[in-house]
Amino acid sequence: MEHSGLEIAKDVVTTAKPLTDLILPALLAPRIKSVIDFLKKKGIEKSSSSEAVEKSFRNYLNDAYGHFCVMNTLVFPNQQILIKDIYQPLTLRTSYGYEIKEINVFEMRHLEKYGRILIADTAGMGKSTLVKWIGASIIEQNTSIPVLIELKKLSNKHKIIHEICTQLGDVFSDFDKDIILHLIKQGEFTFLLDGFDEVKYEHRAEVIEDIKGFIHKSSKNWFILTSRKDSALTAFGDFQRFSITPLTLNESFQLIRKYDSVNNVKIGEQLIRDIKGKLEQVQEFLVNPFLVSLLYKTYTYNRDIPSKKTTFYEEIYTALYKHHDLTKVVERNLESGLDIQDFRTVTNQLGFDTAKSGELEYSEQELIKLLECIIPKCAGIAFKSSRFIEDIVLHVPLFNREGLVRWAHKSLQDFFAASYISSSPKKEQIITAICKIQKSSYLNIIDFLYEMEYKIIRNIILYDIAKSFIAFCESSYKGFDIPMDIIRKRQAIAFDTSHLFTYKSGFDISDEEEVELKKYTSIERNLEVYEYEYRKKNLRTSSTHYSTSSFRHEIMNTFFKKGCSILKPIESFPHSQHSIDRFVTSLAWDNIYILDDKKENFLNQIKWFDQFSDMLISHRVHAINDKALLDFNECINLVKVVEEGKMLDSLEDELNGL
Repeated sequence: MEHSGLEIAKDVVTTAKPLTDLILPALLAPRIKSVIDFLKKKGIEKSSSSEAVEKSFRNYLNDAYGHFCVMNTLVFPNQQILIKDIYQPLTLRTSYGYEIKEINVFEMRHLEKYGRILIADTAGMGKSTLVKWIGASIIEQNTSIPVLIELKKLSNKHKIIHEICTQLGDVFSDFDKDIILHLIKQGEFTFLLDGFDEVKYEHRAEVIEDIKGFIHKSSKNWFILTSRKDSALTAFGDFQRFSITPLTLNESFQLIRKYDSVNNVKIGEQLIRDIKGKLEQVQEFLVNPFLVSLLYKTYTYNRDIPSKKTTFYEEIYTALYKHHDLTKVVERNLESGLDIQDFRTVTNQLGFDTAKSGELEYSEQELIKLLECIIPKCAGIAFKSSRFIEDIVLHVPLFNREGLVRWAHKSLQDFFAASYISSSPKKEQIITAICKIQKSSYLNIIDFLYEMEYKIIRNIILYDIAKSFIAFCESSYKGFDIPMDIIRKRQAIAFDTSHLFTYKSGFDISDEEEVELKKYTSIERNLEVYEYEYRKKNLRTSSTHYSTSSFRHEIMNTFFKKGCSILKPIESFPHSQHSIDRFVTSLAWDNIYILDDKKENFLNQIKWFDQFSDMLISHRVHAINDKALLDFNECINLVKVVEEGKMLDSLEDELNGL
């Protein structure tokens, strides 16, 4: 069952009309009256009839619903697909274990409970698709007015209210900014703030303040913010943070079958059978919706299951270049005249240059300007920029054109950027610089480089982590009369992190208290909050654990998935509720306890030492932040291997024997 763009448009319009017929009387009648009264107070008669205002609302909701219901996907490039045909319900989870399970219909009770929700997770987990699904679900349930804001459009000059006015202004054509602000202050809007990680770094601080200011002035509304994991998200401490639970094996198979349902050629069941025979080979990719889609795409091309992430993307590029459409392979002459290798060279350079700038989307003229700068860097390759753009959108569809031109997925930009680095004579300097810059947006590039350039990654990044951990272990927790294995466990937990605890009445921490507590953390990145509630008779208290971790921890979590030797999985150690209660209630009321390696620290008492370490580990497991701990002995081994290898390299001359 293949949908044409026209059929999809008709389907969405047909569905939207009865929905907006329902939502307008029930939800919008008070808003319409409020707008009319406001217009009259301003002395504006134009478009002040209830029919005109209602028409504007109806147009907006129809347009919004149409936008929410369709998507582009790399599996079916240059086609609009109905989300309902390929959406796999996802589960959200908080750091303390609460779940919103299988979001097939997003219930407003979740928004009413929290008011502000942050969905932060890694690339390809389906954040943007989920936001569209939530927007459509809100309209279908007649509960709110959703407004999708792509945060990459915001800057120090283009504020969030300007973007909202741009969107609403398209249908509320006679309404000015004051009227739209008046509407927003009445409440009942759900603002879907998508892709915080795509905001340009030079605008981050101002955009954060702009968003926070807007939320403060629009407190009667609801807000959902999405982002890749990013250290700057600590600015949104008043949002309830969720991550997306990895797909189960059964959910991955369901997603494959959904892709199969919109194909002419059915390969899903054969793919599932092959996966079952090679589970260990592809386990890492089955938890991520985007990687499942790539697995499906590459399988259509060569009926094989790649063993590495980089192989996925290599085969995607080959399949798209050769225009594989499940039934045939068509090799055509591209507009640019570039063969598969030269086209790849240009795309690698484009990936690297745009990854440095942090941009994914461009006007035609901006992209032409970028390509004109790239041409001199690609020696021996001649092409016209305008024709290359046509190729990369239509013939090798690594980009989409939706008004502007943008990468089909950020991970494609990351892959080609990593490919460029891998082929560069300055790759060691580039990798070293990336580590010093500490941008979370570079993590996926580092992930690709782990496979492409393992020796360099080992000699630079892993060597630095191992050496630093060894130095930390040899200088911390001295003079404790505790077995060394217990000391090593605590050191692995404490390395490059900061932890503090409070014990207070009630369960909720105010925004002001949270800002004050953050001052005590020695590391600003990756704030996680874990609250433990204690009840005794009528007394309700809570212990709050604040933890932060370094950029190296972000890298460690990335490499752990690769089976990195110096990392071992975190084990959640069992401990009784009674023992936790005893520990929590032993803390002094309203004190702040900061974890360090001093013997006199209450948190380091011998009677609590190992139990407290296990409690820290348990919190990290629930927070879904750190997945692994460093292994001291394996770090020793890695440092030895690297240093011996460097010594051997210095003695060898690769020119000998030529």
